[in-house]
Amino acid sequence: MPADGKLKAGDRIIGVENHQIQEANDLIDYVQTKQAGQTLKFDIKRDGKNLTKKNKIRKVQR
Repeated sequence: MPADGKLKAGDRIIGVENHQIQEANDLIDYVQTKQAGQTLKFDIKRDGKNLTKKNKIRKVQR
């Protein structure tokens, strides 16, 4: 499971490592600059609450 149960359907990612996320491409562009194995801090909005979750990047098989 890519988000290891830390991110859920309906979560809105609003930031990663103190970088504001406006649209999906902002997140994709930022994460692509990182290496597999790095842990990133995601700022999310879930059910009207702001939360921070950490998740380790894994290489995705295509």
